[in-house]
Amino acid sequence: MALVVCSCVSFNCLPTGNIGERLADKWLSLKILTEVSDPNLSSIGTASPVAPHFAVITTDGAIRIYDHNGQVIHRLKRRGEVLQSISYSPDGKLLLAGTKTGDIQTWRAQAEKCTVMARHVAESIERVAWLGPNRIVWGRLVEYYGENGTKINRDKASGGVIDRVSGRQSWTYKSFIRDDFQTLAASPDGKRLAILDVPGKPPGAFVLDGSTGNILATLHDSEHGALSACIGPDNNTVAVGCAPYDIILWNADKEAFIKLLKGHSNWVVSLAFSPDGRRLISGAGDGTARIWSVETGKEIGRIRFPDRNRSSVYVHSVGFLPDGKTVFALAEGGKLIIAKAPKPKA
Repeated sequence: MALVVCSCVSFNCLPTGNIGERLADKWLSLKILTEVSDPNLSSIGTASPVAPHFAVITTDGAIRIYDHNGQVIHRLKRRGEVLQSISYSPDGKLLLAGTKTGDIQTWRAQAEKCTVMARHVAESIERVAWLGPNRIVWGRLVEYYGENGTKINRDKASGGVIDRVSGRQSWTYKSFIRDDFQTLAASPDGKRLAILDVPGKPPGAFVLDGSTGNILATLHDSEHGALSACIGPDNNTVAVGCAPYDIILWNADKEAFIKLLKGHSNWVVSLAFSPDGRRLISGAGDGTARIWSVETGKEIGRIRFPDRNRSSVYVHSVGFLPDGKTVFALAEGGKLIIAKAPKPKA
């Protein structure tokens, strides 16, 4: 498939290399509202869809909930449990959590109350998501290829969908799951699920029917490996973060390429659309979180996490707060930045 490359910034005359990057950092830099450096923070977090809050997992497997000013408003911890993944419910009232021992929990944050929804679903739960208000998705790491590409573990599911009320699992799937890459994404309406690299299929992203698990769309490009995915507010536009370092926007209904977003210089591992769907924020292994205009494909804002090597820090979580005016980014080493989001640009 031939891809049309879109310019990601509007200054094509910039010098290349480190000098050009420094100039772009300066011109695209967002206004920092809060910066937190805390070795007790992991780089895994998620934004509330309704309140100006976001949740972050700590290195000891607890949850901190921050407000838009970077103040901790809730601390959630269940003795003996180590949480690895979290996701807000569509109404923002519950936090879904997967544990290192394979349990699935729901937390009512304001009451700081935990309910164990399912026990020992898998050896470990690396990813969780909501499919609407009453179904949840879980994922675990399963190696499907051994040495020299040998096929292994083909009888093992890497995840499934569970009814929150009955606790019954309705269907399972096989895909590439990691706890530090955004390898699982549900559509806002709960009708679709995006996963990556289904064994036996061409590598790429796949959109599944949320009710049956049937593949609705195969989003494959031979020049890019899929590392992360996100479905937009229209429940159709899919952003796929790639190796070596690009982002592809797809139309899932038509299985059609929309745009290629170029600018990152390392793997793109986290993604989030703005509530209006007009912007996208991405996090990568180049130490940056970048905001893009979905309409033009241009980069319109950037957060740079300071690092001597300028290329070795991974930004594992990014998000817009519900007002669309504020973004957050979490990087390795307990680094959190909250910044003012750029306005959409045509």
